[in-house]
Amino acid sequence: VVNLECPLTERGSAIAKLGPSLSGEAALAAVARDGGFGAASLANNHIMDRGPDGLRDTLQACADAGLATVGAGADLAAASEPLVASVGAVSVAVVAVAEREFSIAGARRCGAAPLDPWATPALVRRLRDRGHVVVAIVHGGNELYGLPRPGLVAACRALADAGAAAVVCHHSHVAAPWEVHEGVPIVYGTGNFLFPASSGQASPWYRGYLASLTLDAGGVTDLRFTGYVQGGDGPRVRPMGPRAADAWHAHLDGLATTLADPAALDRAWRAFCR
Repeated sequence: VVNLECPLTERGSAIAKLGPSLSGEAALAAVARDGGFGAASLANNHIMDRGPDGLRDTLQACADAGLATVGAGADLAAASEPLVASVGAVSVAVVAVAEREFSIAGARRCGAAPLDPWATPALVRRLRDRGHVVVAIVHGGNELYGLPRPGLVAACRALADAGAAAVVCHHSHVAAPWEVHEGVPIVYGTGNFLFPASSGQASPWYRGYLASLTLDAGGVTDLRFTGYVQGGDGPRVRPMGPRAADAWHAHLDGLATTLADPAALDRAWRAFCR
C-alpha cells in the first residue's frame, strides 16, 4: 500500500488552502502499480487539491491501472469503506483516515475519510469482530517533526485498543519512531517514499523506511523495516548503505527513547510548538 499524496488529473483549478496545491498525471497510477504496489491510500490532506473532478479522475486512473484505492470517495460513507483483501488464508481490512485538513468528506461531499476519535475506533472494532485482521493507516502528525505529538499517540493507541493489528502513520515528511503497544506495532511516520523537493530541504526529507508486516489470523507475527534514500538526485528510491543505515537507526532509537517517556515526549512537543 502506498500513500498517493496528490490527485491524478489535468482538470480543475487549485482549491483555496494554506500550503501548496499538488497534482500529477494519470499515468502515475500505472507507475505505482508497476512498482509493486497493489493499493493506494487516498486519505490525506492533498487528495482534494483539484476539487471533486480531481478526485473522480484519480479514482478512475487508479481503477484503470488496476490499483485498488481506500480512504476517499463520493461521500463520507464511501470514503470510510475499508479495503478488504484476502492474503493467503487471512482476510485483511485496511482502514485509511486523515486528520482534518482541507480534504475531508461529508454526508453529501466527496473527499477523504476523517480520523474520528469515536467513529474510527468503532469501525476498527466492527471489522475485527467480523474476523478481519485490521491495519489502520493514519495520515497525521506535524510536518517536519520527527516525533508524534501526545494527542496522536493517544489516537493511535486507541485504534490498537479497538482491535487494529497494526497502525501506520505518515504525513510529517520525516521518519518517526515506532513502538509496540499491548502487542500492537504502531509506526508514527515512515517519511517520504518518493517526494522530490521543489526547493532545498534538510536531509531528513530524503530518508524514510518501508514497514513490512507479516500477518496471520491472530495479527502481526513479524515487523521489518527497510531504510531508503529518495529524491535529491532525481525521482528515484534506493536502499541506504550499511554505514548510513546504522547511523540513521541510532537516530530513530534516540527518538524512540523520547517516545517511551511521556514527560520527555511532552517537553519535546512543547519545544517544537515554541
